[in-house]
Parts: sequence; C-alpha cells; structure tokens
Amino acid sequence: MASAGVLQHVRELVEFLASGGQTQCALALEHTAALSGSEEGVAALLEAGAVEHLQTLCFVRAPAARANAAATLANLCAASAPTCQRVAEADGLVARLCDDLAPGATLRDVDVTAEAALLANLSTQPAALSAIAAHAEALTARLLESTDEGTARLAHVLVNAAQSAQCGTRLLRNDGELLLKLVGSQLAHEDGVRRQGAAGVLRNLCLGEYNHAPLCRLPALLPAVCARLLPRNAELDSEDLASMAEPMRAELAAALESALPGTLEPEPSIRLMLTECLLALTATRLGRTALRTAHVYPVLRESHKREEDEAVKAQNEEIVSLILADEGGVASASGAPNEK
Repeated sequence: MASAGVLQHVRELVEFLASGGQTQCALALEHTAALSGSEEGVAALLEAGAVEHLQTLCFVRAPAARANAAATLANLCAASAPTCQRVAEADGLVARLCDDLAPGATLRDVDVTAEAALLANLSTQPAALSAIAAHAEALTARLLESTDEGTARLAHVLVNAAQSAQCGTRLLRNDGELLLKLVGSQLAHEDGVRRQGAAGVLRNLCLGEYNHAPLCRLPALLPAVCARLLPRNAELDSEDLASMAEPMRAELAAALESALPGTLEPEPSIRLMLTECLLALTATRLGRTALRTAHVYPVLRESHKREEDEAVKAQNEEIVSLILADEGGVASASGAPNEK
C-alpha cells in the first residue's frame, strides 16, 4: 500500500508520461524507474495507472526513454502476475522488444539489460510465446554473438520459448545448426546463466516428443550433453570407448584429456537439467534407441559413481533402467548402473 504522499507524487509523474514534453517525460521516466525498485513504488505506479503509458513509451524513438519504460515495466511485471499478463497481451510490444534485441540493433548495454529483463518476464506468459518463437533464431543469434550480462538474460527468454512447438521448429531448422551452436558454445560457458539457459532450452525441446525425430538426427547433440555429465576422473576403458560411435568417442576423449576445470558441470541444478534431457528422450522408442546407439551407459555409470546430488542420481538410475529394459537387458534391482 502506497502512502498518500507517494501516490500523489506518482500521479503527477504519470501525468508527465501521458502529456509532458520530451524533456519532462524523460525525467519522469527516470523517476518511475527508480520508484519501481521498491514495493511502495510498485504499488503506487500500479494504482496510478502507469502501465498503459509505459507500454506506449516502449515504442518511442529515444533509446534511453524506451529503456527506462522497459525497466519500470519489468519491475511491475515481476511484482504482479496480472500486470505481466496484461503487458504480454499489449499489441506489438513483444515483437518490438524482440526487434530491439535482434542482431545489428544498436542499443547501449544498459538499454539491452532493461529490455531483455522485460522480455524475460513476459516470456512466462502464453500470450507472448508466439511472438518470441517467431524471433527465436534472431534472439539466439544475438545471445551467441554478445558477451554482456544484459544479453545473457535472453537465455531465460529462450528457455520459456522452447516450450512451444514453433520455437523448436525454428531452432531445429537446417539440421539443427543454430541449436548445436547454442549447445556447443553455451553449455561450457563460464557464465552459469548461459549454461543454465542452454541446458533449459535443450530440456524443454526434449520434453516435446514431437521434437525427438529431428533431435535424434543430430549426431553431435548427445556427445555434447554427455561431456558435461562426465567426471574428469572418469574411468572409461578402451572397451567403453570402442563401443561408441565416433562423435561420442571423440567428444569424451577430448573431455578426459582436457585440463580445464569444470568438464563435469559444477552446478547440480544444471546437471539435473542435462540428465532430464536424457530422461525425456526415453519417452519414445526413437529416443531410447538413440541413447542406446550413442552408448550413453558408460557415461551414466561414471556419473553415478561420483554424483552427490540425490535428484540427479535418481534420474540417472531411471534412464539406465529404461534403456536396458527396452533392449532386453537386466538392470540391477535398484535400477542403478552397475559400477566397475
């Protein structure tokens, strides 16, 4: 609940947003952005009807004004689910944000941060997913070409968008070229937000059984995932490696020889998402066949030996149980991989 004084101040600011000159409007936007960082400020902005005017200002030409409007809306959307839904339904707003964040767009880092934060909030709403999915290729390309923190938030946007069939279709075009670039460059990135994003995108694609056919046609995909689940001190012998197809064998051999830290994904939550990718593939015979053909069992065995997170271990055991049972093998009573 906003105090009477704060509410009156905000109402005056909203009047400037609605009808003030360019300078007055710019100053009012700076104030609203600052106010939206507090609970009282958020309450006052919502009560004073600022949302509609802020949506309009996301379309103005001045980048700084758009960024302040976006930053304010991002905070309001984070604080109020109904507001987030309402903003996501605003005509053309999501598409405008996607265009601003596409490769070649000239925004300052601070502007990118504000607009990416707003788009990340809006991507939680079904009303926004179609427009975001239509821009999935451009947003992925921007994420891959940029190194700033603000752009990294696009990883969250893509994770949510990957729940839609339209986004999966776009990311899997051209033999999955864009998805493989995302997985190849971001799964091993030093930034945990980017690693989490890549793992989340892949998990959500794998959860869609309609994506299994194109996913299973990408020979480099499972090796990239398994390399992040493989402990650096894994005990893969020559028999293990000989049983694998070349993409998997080469990827794991390189991982074992690497002196770089973190060959095994250090974050349990990300290891869980990567394991969920494999588990999701077991939902179809095509996926189970791909897992068996890629010989993921030795990786799961070595991961299980050293995994400390119980949730990851449990999913690991379930994957092994399913792929062995499906091919007529016999799993141990617990479903755990047999350890050498």
